[in-house]
Amino acid sequence: VQTPMEATLKGGENGDCISKGSSAKSTLVHTIARLDPDAAMPPDGKGDPLTKEQVGLVRAWIDQGAK
Repeated sequence: VQTPMEATLKGGENGDCISKGSSAKSTLVHTIARLDPDAAMPPDGKGDPLTKEQVGLVRAWIDQGAK
């Protein structure tokens, strides 16, 4: 059984959700930053979105290689 982190790093049906070293190309960032309303996570009414600071931490982690 994979942990959520292992599954995220592995990717899914639609390819990698993290582009190590490039948060701008990472699907994960696009969804948690809610750049596309149709793919926003969490969806409206399903929880609180991450703050700009939290998204920034994820972006920094990915830009540094997502180790």
